[in-house]
Amino acid sequence: MTCEPLNLSGFPESRGRQQAEFSPHAISAVCAMVQKRLAAATGLLDRVETQLYLDDQWAFLNRYAPAHVAETEGLAAGYGVSAREIFTYLHLGILDNRLAAQDGCSTLAATHSEVGAFVAKNRDYGGDHRDLQRVFFQSDPASPSKQCLFVGSLGSPGAFSSGMNSAGLALVDTRVDWPVPGIGWLRYYLMTEILWRANTVDEAVALIESVPHAGGGSLALADASGAIASVEFGHPGADVQTSREGTFVHTNHYFANPEWRAIGQDPNSRSRRNSEARLKVLQAASARQTKQTTLQEVVDLFSSHAGGDASLCRHAEDGEQGTISAVIFCCETRELHFLDGPPCQNAVRRLRFQ
Repeated sequence: MTCEPLNLSGFPESRGRQQAEFSPHAISAVCAMVQKRLAAATGLLDRVETQLYLDDQWAFLNRYAPAHVAETEGLAAGYGVSAREIFTYLHLGILDNRLAAQDGCSTLAATHSEVGAFVAKNRDYGGDHRDLQRVFFQSDPASPSKQCLFVGSLGSPGAFSSGMNSAGLALVDTRVDWPVPGIGWLRYYLMTEILWRANTVDEAVALIESVPHAGGGSLALADASGAIASVEFGHPGADVQTSREGTFVHTNHYFANPEWRAIGQDPNSRSRRNSEARLKVLQAASARQTKQTTLQEVVDLFSSHAGGDASLCRHAEDGEQGTISAVIFCCETRELHFLDGPPCQNAVRRLRFQ
């Protein structure tokens, strides 16, 4: 693992600050990454309409999610940047799909295995996040009976990639392009909100369906009872499916909602071909999923190299994009099975709530 998991405790602003306090050697790398991403979007960010949109999103977050504002402000204070810079950096991928081109990911949620329901994910992301990736255990005095376990990146709040809470609710996301972002919940903040507020898939779905969304991305969820859910985010609504039998899979294009299938990536682009090829691999594996499916079989699936676009384990190309980790969140046992780096090259480490 890049380093030992970080234990962050206290109210949101304090937990944001603790990221930098507990990893001071990474402060310069986080600042450089944020500034690099912002500099790459200079033309976009110079537009009046972009700043007006971000103003509206900042007002939305202040109104509906002050805890996330506080965590963002804590991050900013710890890393010596402004809260608005962190907030803008988090929105770059939905402001312009080209700015999220290095983000991919493949996910699976299943109702059954040798350990019950689980969600799994290969995290495909840009090279600068390989060194910033961390596992976080978080606790909040406002929710004394709950802990959250997040896999994310230094400089980003909460469940920036995936997570599970001590009630056994787990979720993983993928990037999916949405053409025009709207005012609503940004996926990264919503994932964290779900894990602090919900204990079951039903509660998570009720929250998702009660709020507007900025658009873009997918979620796969599972809980300790064996329920699973698939979510594709549009604006203002989301397409939600639930089940207590079977699986849900996602890569990087819309397919559950037939009206959205043509949205996003050019169907002839390499990224779309890659997404569709990985989806077929996941669908084929899902058809073989049973109560006897072992965790090693799941690890083998996400470590697989089917060749070309169909490989789930995607090694870095030109030092940029690659699979930087794999996670399997086991809901009944409340365990994370974590592979730091390409899963085909790394051993599983098991992490449990403390």
